[in-house]
Amino acid sequence: MRCYIDPRKLANHRVVPAVRPRPPVFAGGRGFLGYVNDIRFDCQRLESATMIDRTLTLLESTARRLERGLPKLDAAIERLAGERLAASQLSNQILQRVADERAQAEQEQNQAAELEAVLERLSDERRMTMAEAIGVDALAKFIAERLHEAPGHLVSFTDFYARFKAWLPANERNNWSQIRVSRKLPRKFQTGKGTANKVFLINCAWQPCEASIPAYIVADGKIRFGSS
Repeated sequence: MRCYIDPRKLANHRVVPAVRPRPPVFAGGRGFLGYVNDIRFDCQRLESATMIDRTLTLLESTARRLERGLPKLDAAIERLAGERLAASQLSNQILQRVADERAQAEQEQNQAAELEAVLERLSDERRMTMAEAIGVDALAKFIAERLHEAPGHLVSFTDFYARFKAWLPANERNNWSQIRVSRKLPRKFQTGKGTANKVFLINCAWQPCEASIPAYIVADGKIRFGSS
């Protein structure tokens, strides 16, 4: 051990031993290089811890943002669900309205067809009525123009029918049968069976003439003399 003299203590002539400071003892007893490695490892662990802290901070921040965004997301989902429900209801209403309009159109079409059938039937009946009226007028007109009232005289129905058919327009001749003509004759000129079961019109003539005998009547389809 070396010794050195402290000048400050020369007066006392005391000798203070010189003590060299010991080098620090590092972890693992590896000296300065081991110390450096330990510091490096600690730095790496510190960096890893810092990275972990940053990651945790980022995760916490993300979690907070997600937590703040969840109500908005729920509201958006709820709004979308409401809009989807409203769209579905609107679609159902549109389909129902289309079905109702189609049913109404079919009903109106059926009613129009029924109305058209009724109008056609009425038109047919009206045409028949008009034709009948025209026919009656035609028969009455023919009788007024060609036939004369003559009590006690007879006109052959065959002759009368032939002249009437010839007098009618061609498009109306098929509308008049002998039965119809016989039914439409006025009562004063009604038909009955006379000699040889021939049919005659009573009390009429093609030319004006005076009554020479009592007027005829028809009883049980047969021509008889009336009371004088």
